[in-house]
Amino acid sequence: MTRVLPSGTLLLCAAFLSATTTTALASDIREGERVFRNHCHGCHALQEGVHRAGPSLHEVIGRPVGGLEDFDYSTVLDAAGFRWDAETLDAFLADPEGLLPGNRMVLWGLDEAPRQAVIRYLEAQSSD
Repeated sequence: MTRVLPSGTLLLCAAFLSATTTTALASDIREGERVFRNHCHGCHALQEGVHRAGPSLHEVIGRPVGGLEDFDYSTVLDAAGFRWDAETLDAFLADPEGLLPGNRMVLWGLDEAPRQAVIRYLEAQSSD
């Protein structure tokens, strides 16, 4: 016997899944903010033009590696021929020296969960 669900049930299910996904993403972004404060904030700012030991990460998603004119990057970052996106940030934050040997970032790599959370956080900051 085939059972047909009322169309309102399908809309309710879709709304629930959307709300669950939105809640999970918001939680991931909050965790990413915590990771940023604990691991990145000492050397990086999110404000445009504010550099510390590392360059501003304002709108880093989509920006060319070594792409800020007013920051003195290491030679390897100046010469990198790609842009920062979720995939390249993931590889860099997992093993900065492995992706860009000779860079000056003091980070020995982040585990998967905090790495993904901070990437979601940086994506959210870049889309605001």
